[in-house]
Amino acid sequence: MRMLLAGFSMLVVASVPRPLPLRAQSLSADPAFEAASVKLNTSGDWRKSIGPAPGGRFLATNNTLKDLIPFAYGLPQATAGIRIVGGPGWIDSDRFDVVAKAGGTPSPQEMGAMLRTMLKDRFRLLAHTETRESAIYALVTAKGDNAPRLRRSEVSEIDCAARRAAIRRREPVPPPPPGKPPVCGSGRTVPGKITAVGWPMEQLVNALAPFAGRVVLERTGLSGLFDFDLEWTPDQLPRQPPDDPEPLRIDPNGPSLFTALQEQLGLKLEPTRGPVEVLVIDRAVKPTED
Repeated sequence: MRMLLAGFSMLVVASVPRPLPLRAQSLSADPAFEAASVKLNTSGDWRKSIGPAPGGRFLATNNTLKDLIPFAYGLPQATAGIRIVGGPGWIDSDRFDVVAKAGGTPSPQEMGAMLRTMLKDRFRLLAHTETRESAIYALVTAKGDNAPRLRRSEVSEIDCAARRAAIRRREPVPPPPPGKPPVCGSGRTVPGKITAVGWPMEQLVNALAPFAGRVVLERTGLSGLFDFDLEWTPDQLPRQPPDDPEPLRIDPNGPSLFTALQEQLGLKLEPTRGPVEVLVIDRAVKPTED
């Protein structure tokens, strides 16, 4: 399942490889794609996609190196931009298209390891992990007039857990009946808007982090699944091509993310500090296109 991302956001979260230990290995000992192509993308489009595709392929369109690293190293996609530090400036600006082919049908974890090998080979990437004390946010419930005004979802946590277990076993999963809510949560996150059905608070926290610019911790204590509709005006409006078929339609005079959270959901981001595990980029080199 591929991920369609907007900026550092995602449309339906796909599986991300589990974290794998960082260690020095010879390229010959690492799992690798049978073939891989890397090309510079100069389209200027704000949309991007990344993830496994049928036939043992890995496809990434319009991604920066900073976008590719989370899949390769098993970092949480939503907070990866915050957890990746160091490296030259181009790793967060130059965009690339990657088309790679693996033998057989590798799991997402195995494909992530193959991508890590490719990044070491083509981008000469070298990195290590550290735990640093950092500024973070805690998501809490607001008080008084801004008390939580959340919608409980009709999505069933039990049915959702069973569906995810079937997907892990690679069993066919039927779609929900017509007119019924999704069996599992789904959502769309783009700059200035989060729309979701059947999300736990932890998933909202992950979606908020890239826009808040810090790691966000869930501190509301609210359990269960919720439906969210949140709209705000980003500090920096994303550049959109004039022929964009899916314009964002952001209100330039709308509320900030912090104000929108309180007014629309009755939630609040409180600044605090805490330990954050980060991936430090020691070396990265622009690849030669092929």
